[in-house]
Parts: sequence; structure tokens; C-alpha cells
Amino acid sequence: MKNYILFNNPSIKENKLQTQLDIMKKNKDKLGEYETFSNYINICDWMIRRQEYNFTIDAFEEYECFNENKKLKVLDIGCGVVPLCNYISLKGHEIVALDPIKSDIEFLVENDMNSFHNSDVEYMHGYGEKLPFEDNSFDVVYSVSVMEHIATGNDLIVLSEMLRVLKVGGRLILTTDVMPNDEMNYRKYTYPFTSKTLSTVFDFLSNYGDVDNKEKTSLLDTLESLSWEQVHQFWIDSKRFDQREEEKREYLAVGFIIDKKQDYVLDEYEKIQLFLQGQGVLIEGFYYYQDVATLREKEMIEKENVIQQLLQIKANFETNFYVRILKKLGLIK
Repeated sequence: MKNYILFNNPSIKENKLQTQLDIMKKNKDKLGEYETFSNYINICDWMIRRQEYNFTIDAFEEYECFNENKKLKVLDIGCGVVPLCNYISLKGHEIVALDPIKSDIEFLVENDMNSFHNSDVEYMHGYGEKLPFEDNSFDVVYSVSVMEHIATGNDLIVLSEMLRVLKVGGRLILTTDVMPNDEMNYRKYTYPFTSKTLSTVFDFLSNYGDVDNKEKTSLLDTLESLSWEQVHQFWIDSKRFDQREEEKREYLAVGFIIDKKQDYVLDEYEKIQLFLQGQGVLIEGFYYYQDVATLREKEMIEKENVIQQLLQIKANFETNFYVRILKKLGLIK
């Protein structure tokens, strides 16, 4: 299988999580009051998601074949309510599924999601920036569509933590959102990656293992030439499968794997610098979105004022119209 791939096929027929999704659909009436669960019944079957889950499963099963008859210890970073961890558990492996959204973990635990899938997942609330595990604890670490939600700076801290807890000889499997290049050389706020910013990730990963330069270069070249028209066309073409309301979205996704060859310790100074960068980006993003919200509120107030004026004009017109009619009929003077 390819180790580096852009997901841009709008007609993938197979979803390897179909059995688990059918279980989610079957229990929608029972569990659907939790909005995230209800939403992800559809989102998990989106065309972009099919490709991400299939890639992750293929990469995991390839590694599984290399370690035949071995019970693997697996970590899912940013599991949400997606049943990928249940799929892995049913293959007989030990898996921990971790997410920073406490309500998701509480939902999964309180509703005993394992009982629905006959799985044995250990659900845990936690943060990728500081994983509560010893070094070299897991054979496989994977994360699907999570990295784009992490601020610049913090994203490399999370990567270093994933690789810290991954055993030498273990496999890291990642998918993340991407978009065409913009004018910036860094990810502002929590944007998808571009060829420029993803290249930084690959450079960082090379500290831990061999990065396939041929496949990496091919993927980065593809992203370098990626256009918004191509992105939008994927979403337009896949809309009829996805059962979503919006016509298009502003990203695609990529998947890549790395087999860890050696440990690499991110020194404390570098970690602090990355953390400070992440905090700065989050603060900048907070003020940016606050300004956007203030501007939109002002626009909404102005629109509401215009609407009220138009309604008043309409009311005055209707009143004057009926008065003229009544006068013509001689019913009023």
C-alpha cells in the first residue's frame, strides 16, 4: 500500500467500518439524543471519511500481518464517537481510545458502548499534548482527522508525544485535512495543512524513522498544484453519497504512516518554544474570531433595522391602500 496518499476519490464503494456503522444506526433511537453521536452516524460514512478509515485499517492490518499472532497494544488519539477503536478491539487487540472532549468519553462510558459492539475498548479523557503513558508503551498509534484541529506549535508537541509512547518498531498512522497553498508559511489558528506546512511535519517525523522521500515528494507536489476548484469538485461529486446539506467544503485529506526506527527526545527549550507558539496562535485566533463575531453581530443588527423599516413601509402601504378602497366604496369619509 502507499504510505502517503491524497484522498480525492468521490466514488469509494466500500466502508470497512460498515458493520460498526450499522450498529450505530440500529441504536440511533436509543442513543441519538446525544447530538455528536447522531451527527456522526452520517459523517462516518462521508466519502472523505471512508477513505480515511479504510486507509487507517489497511495500514493497521498490514502492520498486523508483519506481527502475526501477536496481541498488539494500540492507542487511538482523538477517538470521538467513531467506532474505529471498536473495530480494532474486535480483532483481539488491546486498545485505549483517548479524547479531549470529556462529554464524548462520558457518553461512551455511561452508555457502555462496548456492549453494543461486543468490544473491549478502554475509553479515556486526556490531551495529546501530554499523554498519560510511559515511553514505548504502544505497538500502534493512530489519529484520524485530528491534527488540523490543533494549533500550530502544539501540533508538533502532540506528534512528539505520539512518537514518545510508540515503541521502537511500532507504527504511527495519521490522516489530516489539507487545502491549497495560501500566502502564509504557517498554519494560522487551526487551519488544514498545505504542502508547505505538511513538509514541516515530514521533516519532524524524519527524526524518528525513514520518510519515503519518493512518496513524500509525490504527495507534496500534488498538494502544491491542488486548486480550490478540485477541492470543491470533490465535495460536489460526493454530495449525493454523503447526505449532507452544504454543497461543498474547504478541504480534502491525506494519510501517511511512519514506522519508528529510533527514539528522539524533544528538548525542553524546543518544547517550550512550540508551546508558546501554540498559545500565541490560540490567543490571536480568539481575538480574530471575536472581531468576526462582533462584525457579524453589527451586520445582523443593521439587517434587522432594514427589515423593520421595510415591514413598516409595507404596513403603511397596506393601510393606505385599504383606506382608499373604503373611501371609494363610500364606507368612510
